[in-house]
Amino acid sequence: MTDRVTGGLRAAQQTRADVRVFHYRGNRIEPGAVPNLLKPPKTVSGALPVQIAQTSAYVLDELAAGLTLADSGFRTVHRYPVRVIKEAITNSVIHRDYRLNRDIQIRIFDNRIEIERSGLFPGTITPSKVAKAGSFARNPLIARNFVWR
Repeated sequence: MTDRVTGGLRAAQQTRADVRVFHYRGNRIEPGAVPNLLKPPKTVSGALPVQIAQTSAYVLDELAAGLTLADSGFRTVHRYPVRVIKEAITNSVIHRDYRLNRDIQIRIFDNRIEIERSGLFPGTITPSKVAKAGSFARNPLIARNFVWR
């Protein structure tokens, strides 16, 4: 999908459709005058493929746990599988509800990562049916135009 097409989709909806990443110290958000953020939140804007690529790179950098020796030199070791993080971010961008004026929020804690996108479950899917629902694209035009590698 070209940047022009995905940028046009966002502009046509006249909505804010960014991704915001919050990295917290600890295992929960601590209320108070001083937030327990490790650094200021990161906002990723732009066409959808750009959002996916930049958000994935940023989150994986935040989740880097060290280095290991590989055949071709050093390789970064992450706290979670790279494929899982990339797929979760990609799915959140593709399947968000673009009619709502809300950003995707990614929260990184010491013991987990949370990804929250706007909108309810699509179609007739409910929390009790999600395991049996199969594949259902909220935004089939967007989903169909992504090239999977």
